Amino acid sequence: MASLTKPITYLAALMLVERGLLNLADLVTRHIPDFAAHGKQAITIQHLLTHTSGLIADNALSDYEQGHDEALRRIYALRPVEPEVGKRFIYSDVN
Repeated sequence: MASLTKPITYLAALMLVERGLLNLADLVTRHIPDFAAHGKQAITIQHLLTHTSGLIADNALSDYEQGHDEALRRIYALRPVEPEVGKRFIYSDVN
């Protein structure tokens, strides 16, 4: 399902860019401060959209069983598997 929603997410992000509400160079933490945990403070919107954030390819389905808020908390708590942001392409559902 995540793969099907990626084009929609990308188009939505570009619409926000076009309206001046988002910049691809924005740090994710500008919009979601809790995302910075565990070394993710340098990740940008562009890193997420291009799968170069360093995040894991897929987190456990059990991360989503407790509802939306808990799922986000668990995603914010993830640690990058590639410590150098922008270095490696990892096709990631988490992005």
